[in-house]
Formats: sequence, structure tokens, C-alpha cells
Amino acid sequence: MTPENGDIPDRALRERQADLGWIAENLDAFWTAATTVFENAGRGAIVVDTTLEPIPGKGNPFAHFSQEQVEEHDNQDTSRLVAEYDPAQELVVVLLKFGDRTSTYRVRNLWPRLQEDMANEVTSGHTAEQAKSNQSLPLPHPRQALG
Repeated sequence: MTPENGDIPDRALRERQADLGWIAENLDAFWTAATTVFENAGRGAIVVDTTLEPIPGKGNPFAHFSQEQVEEHDNQDTSRLVAEYDPAQELVVVLLKFGDRTSTYRVRNLWPRLQEDMANEVTSGHTAEQAKSNQSLPLPHPRQALG
């Protein structure tokens, strides 16, 4: 434990960092699934079974659980995250882990907002090329945009 992290053990902090890195690597797939399902079924969470890898090196199975399905599992923290996230720029990811453990994250994907801002600049009289050149920082890829 470190003073700046309070009572959170170092092992838990390392696990959290590893989880967030892994989510970032897979954010494109999770974001696509979450936004597609949201349009048809509403709020929910992407649930990933990290204990299974049916085809080695090809990823873990995941599915979208509706808000109702999440609430059936009686995890108040996950239910709260699903009820409160902003579907326009966030998603909830639940990682199922060995030992009947879970880790839940509300992840912000800044890419849609950045695209919208650039489109607004283009429609306000700038060309797309001018809008790109006016950016003081390079646009992050969605995988780098965890909040």
C-alpha cells in the first residue's frame, strides 16, 4: 500500500492497471458492441469471461447484458454504474475472473466527442484539413482514451 492510494493494496492497483490496459486494447470491439446493442436494447454492460479463451490467442468471449440482466445478479456497484453511465461516450465493462471474482469499470471513449468537435469546426467554415491543423494535440486513438 502506498500513502497516495490509501488502503488499496499494491496488488489490487497492479491488477487494475492491467485490466485497464487490456480493456484499452479491446476498446474498439467493446465500443462497437455496446453502441450497437444500446441502439436496440438500451443500457447494459459488456461482460467478458476472462477465464475462457476458446481459441488460444483469439480473445475471450463477451456479451452484452441488459440493465435488467445486470440487476438480476444483485451487484449494487455494477447496477449503479450501468444506471449512471453516459452511453454517448461511456460504456461499462465487467470482467469475470478466476475465483468467482469480478471487476467492473466505467470506461470513457473520447473518440466520438473528438469527432463531433472536428465536424463542428468543419461546418463552421473550416475545411477538414484546416480543422486537423488547428488541433494543438494529436487525436488519440479510441484505445488511448480511457477515462
